[in-house]
Amino acid sequence: MRRLDRALSVVTFAVALTGVSCAFPDDKSGDVFITVQVPKQVVLQGQILQAYAQLWQRTGGDSAEIKNASFEWGTTNEALATVKNTGYGGADVTGISPGTVDLTVRAVSFEKAPTQYITLRVSKPLEIDSVRPATAYFG
Repeated sequence: MRRLDRALSVVTFAVALTGVSCAFPDDKSGDVFITVQVPKQVVLQGQILQAYAQLWQRTGGDSAEIKNASFEWGTTNEALATVKNTGYGGADVTGISPGTVDLTVRAVSFEKAPTQYITLRVSKPLEIDSVRPATAYFG
């Protein structure tokens, strides 16, 4: 009976230790945000636009950049534009067909960090939306 009590206490201790060691750390993902820089909001069909993302963490009243962060890039419509991760926060966006598409950026290591969306317009190289004169004269 004494052996059973000892074995039961060892098993109880092991289960308690497993519960402690499997707890997920608090990665403060809610305090993390992404900034995205694109040189322009319009990408021409067939042209490559370079985008760059940075990861920041709010610390008190200031923000500090988190270096060497990995990002997952994407678009809301692969038929309009594709994106290729070039590493170090960079990505190449290629315009495929005319239209409006959202570029999405997510920090891989921070699950709870919000995804950043940037709206881009894909246009043909020589497309005129509309021409309206300032004044019109009749007769």
